[in-house]
Amino acid sequence: MEHKLDSYPFVASCEVADTKPPNHRLTARTTDLSYQGCYIDTATPFHNGVIVLLTILKGGKRSACVGTVVHSVADYGMGVRFPLIRPEHQETLDAWLSELARETE
Repeated sequence: MEHKLDSYPFVASCEVADTKPPNHRLTARTTDLSYQGCYIDTATPFHNGVIVLLTILKGGKRSACVGTVVHSVADYGMGVRFPLIRPEHQETLDAWLSELARETE
């Protein structure tokens, strides 16, 4: 599948964990999604450059990846970029984004 740069509105539950001790965790929600990353709505975002384990949950499906916080605004949220996603999680991401693309046609 061709990976477009398009970002789509996408509200889903997510869990985000810092990969370094003390491994802070938070539960939040996404507000948009693309093949490159997502935006997470949270009042307590991690700082730029923090590497996180991100799990997105929607419609009984889950996608997990390691990502990097590339944009952080206190009391608002953070942008997370996913450089690499395992194939089993890529399939779920592909399905979500294909559905979102069809909805906007």
